[in-house]
Amino acid sequence: MLLKNPPAVRPSSAPKAGPAKNVDTSHFCPCKAPPVLVRELALPYLMEIMPAAGSDADAAHPITQVFHAAEFARLGLAIRFAEEYVVTAPPRAMRGLEVAPPAQRAVTMIWCFSGRVLAAAVDLRVGSPTYQQTLTLELSAGKPAALYVPPGVAHAVYALEGPAVLLYKATAARARDCGGMGVRWDSTGIAWPDAEPVLSARDRALPRLADFRSPFRFERKDEETGSD
Repeated sequence: MLLKNPPAVRPSSAPKAGPAKNVDTSHFCPCKAPPVLVRELALPYLMEIMPAAGSDADAAHPITQVFHAAEFARLGLAIRFAEEYVVTAPPRAMRGLEVAPPAQRAVTMIWCFSGRVLAAAVDLRVGSPTYQQTLTLELSAGKPAALYVPPGVAHAVYALEGPAVLLYKATAARARDCGGMGVRWDSTGIAWPDAEPVLSARDRALPRLADFRSPFRFERKDEETGSD
């Protein structure tokens, strides 16, 4: 089970993240991978994942470890990813708020390797203690970190500085015909820095949160597809 007890609900509609936890699992793998820093965010099972300092590379050739199966397994995170892809977003471009269909039970991990983005999430899981609450987190090339998104949580990114280069890893392949589900970016109460972002036709056509009949259900047991 990933988290037996979800984080307590904060009264704010834009919850703040808690302190980072350094989980040293270097003994778990013969290759002595650096420990992974995991920060549990205020929406249950949503996390910020950071590679800890330390690498076998010298200062002139730094290495950012975006995934290590043994480390992720030790932490109870998804390890069986089905797809990864790179998205390049010009300044003021927005992608989302999107979510994979319930049948896929997809976990998504988002890294920013160039530029700077504002990532956002909204809880669409009926029965969740933070149902329809939102959270924002800045990702940038200067601070290696990933947003780890569980099933039933819609996510979006807005390019604050660009072009922003994003790496997406997902435990289920995207449906090429529809690209998933979602809700409109301006219907959730998120304080976006731009009133007129650059949007795709698909994202402009997404329903408002008030009109979205959620098929997602909150589960307190392990809901991470691809974890062992």
